[in-house]
Amino acid sequence: MAVNLTLGAIALMCHDNFYRGDLFTPVLQVIDVTQLNSRLVVLSDGRNYHVGTFVSDMEKGSIVKLTNFFVTKFHKNDTSK
Repeated sequence: MAVNLTLGAIALMCHDNFYRGDLFTPVLQVIDVTQLNSRLVVLSDGRNYHVGTFVSDMEKGSIVKLTNFFVTKFHKNDTSK
């Protein structure tokens, strides 16, 4: 079964001006899973990847459609002062 991932979704979600909106439901692939205190997953849109967490169990290779999610951005501290 061929699946169309949402190419460019990861870059869009990592952009400073990202607004999810109700119609943005990207299809991504789980390319790695780590079970620590929470379920860390590496998600790919076929071009880029990013680390995230899930409430439910995920398996490597799973295809997911994000319908209810939020993005938290962390910025590096500027130590050049």
